[in-house]
Amino acid sequence: MRPSLPLRLLAVALYGLPMPPVASAAAVEYQLDFASNPGELAARVCLREPQSALRFVLPERDAARHLIDARRDPDRALAREDNVLRARDWQAGECLRLRIDLRGVAASGAHAAGLHEGADLLLPTRALLWRPLGLAGGADIELRVEVPEGSGLSVPWTPIDAAPHRRFRLDASDPYWPGMVALGRFVEHDPALGSGGLRLTLIGALAPTQQETITGHAREAAGDVLASFPPLLDARPQLLVVPVPGAREPVPFGQSLRGGGTGLMLYVDPRATPAELRGSWTLTHELVHLAHPYLGDDGRWIAEGLATWYQNVLRARAGRISADQAWRQIAAGIARGVADPADLSLRDTSRGGAGRHTMRLYWSGTALAMLGDIALRTRAASPASLDLALSRYLACCRARHVRRDPGRFLADLDQQVGGDTLAGLYRKHVDGDAFPDVAPAWRALGITRRGDGSLDYGNDPEAIALRNAIMVGIEQSPR
Repeated sequence: MRPSLPLRLLAVALYGLPMPPVASAAAVEYQLDFASNPGELAARVCLREPQSALRFVLPERDAARHLIDARRDPDRALAREDNVLRARDWQAGECLRLRIDLRGVAASGAHAAGLHEGADLLLPTRALLWRPLGLAGGADIELRVEVPEGSGLSVPWTPIDAAPHRRFRLDASDPYWPGMVALGRFVEHDPALGSGGLRLTLIGALAPTQQETITGHAREAAGDVLASFPPLLDARPQLLVVPVPGAREPVPFGQSLRGGGTGLMLYVDPRATPAELRGSWTLTHELVHLAHPYLGDDGRWIAEGLATWYQNVLRARAGRISADQAWRQIAAGIARGVADPADLSLRDTSRGGAGRHTMRLYWSGTALAMLGDIALRTRAASPASLDLALSRYLACCRARHVRRDPGRFLADLDQQVGGDTLAGLYRKHVDGDAFPDVAPAWRALGITRRGDGSLDYGNDPEAIALRNAIMVGIEQSPR
């Protein structure tokens, strides 16, 4: 453990007596004080090394309007231009002092853009952390956080010390990636799951039965995914659950958050029953996103395809839905993707985000995952599976804070099981405007889709073994 700042720093208010330069063990240290002034964040950003010129950038551009004050400590020239603060001749140990309107940040919107839920605040890290750019050794960042007495704190960062003077390590992820901080009197659970667990935070005023139902759902969904990918939760990711009363479905929205650490957000109707939550695929989908690195805009179709393929497969293996239900959902989704025509390549469809072609984006990636899984399972030499490739990748090579080229990531998966199956499929389809042809996959599975959407399953023993290997988890006999 690295040495902490001198304790006397804690005895001086952030905007009180002048303080000497700080000799921090980290290249950058944030001191975040949520306790001194309700509704405000008093922050310091201290740098260990001198800099001839320095820029501090707030990635959430619109949130710059919530900056109440910014100055150097000691008081020296600091220029502000919207969401950029510029300084020259930065001294070793010098700090930037900030005051930020938390209520303004929290009121700025929903879905990882800020939220005020009763006594709880949800705050995007991109609206709080003014990031110094261009530093050598910039990955070495620590945060020291003070919170009001009796208040909880949920963050995606890696813990170093426990309360009351909490210290965290910020990973080297892109400062523009989203992350969330929750502050308030919410309910927290830290269930151990597999070799890791979840840091579960239930936002808002929930009845005990609602808390129990949502926590049970989180445990179940996590257990379903861990059964196939045991190392998935080793980093103990943050899971924020936000109530959405009166939603049209039990879990209307979810999001993976990679900024500064690993986090997930889940929006849940607090009235949802255990059976309704068990029928939802959203949390399973988001958990699967933890199995791959960030793939950028070009790789969105691959990321969403993997999560969509496995949201059906893993729930069938766990008995949440039947194998027939899973195959029907996959077949219907692929049909929607085929019916969503575009003259764009799949790469360009992915770069455009969901847009008008949501079905094409999600289900083309799902088709590629299905084709790749079946090709791996049915190859004559050294049959394998997409499960095995991902599990080995998680065990040896995962770096959550690194952006990977999608083709390179699929080649990394191939390397775990040999061959060029997945990367080859990617190269074949990524720059074409045709939806991947899944007819060979359906033939290998012995599945025919009828006009009414139901499926006809053939009796070929190899097809039955393949279907069972995917949806039930019964391994195929060697070919």
